[in-house]
Amino acid sequence: MSTSSTSTTSPSPIPLTRLHTLTHEILATVFPPTTTSYNHALTSSQNTEIINSLLGKILSEFSPSSGKGTGTGEGTGEGEGKGEGGYKWLVQSTIIQQTEEEGEGSVKRGMHSASGAYWNNERDGMWSCKWEGAEGRGFDVVVSVVWISVV
Repeated sequence: MSTSSTSTTSPSPIPLTRLHTLTHEILATVFPPTTTSYNHALTSSQNTEIINSLLGKILSEFSPSSGKGTGTGEGTGEGEGKGEGGYKWLVQSTIIQQTEEEGEGSVKRGMHSASGAYWNNERDGMWSCKWEGAEGRGFDVVVSVVWISVV
């Protein structure tokens, strides 16, 4: 799979392999192989599609009504009844333009992103990935998912 990712130490309410798969599928749809460069005019709609699609998949696949129960990440259903599987969800998407340095033929880009939170380290957490499928296309895509227990 073409993603690299990190997560917090708290258990994910969604199996991370499934989160990888969902993210990869959505990014491959938003950026088909015919997308060969960064297009600033499209970034707003692309980010919106990524965020709405991933949130929709999370809520449809891992809500109490789906029968998959996301209470603890093990499908036990613990914590269900508030929110979707006892969690609130946040999805962030960032599309980063790569530019060539004049006369050098090398790609120049820079980005640093950090997040902090005051939360329950036992149940709340965050996962992020940089999609490797954008390599050589003039852009990078970083997607983050945050889950916050409401129980």
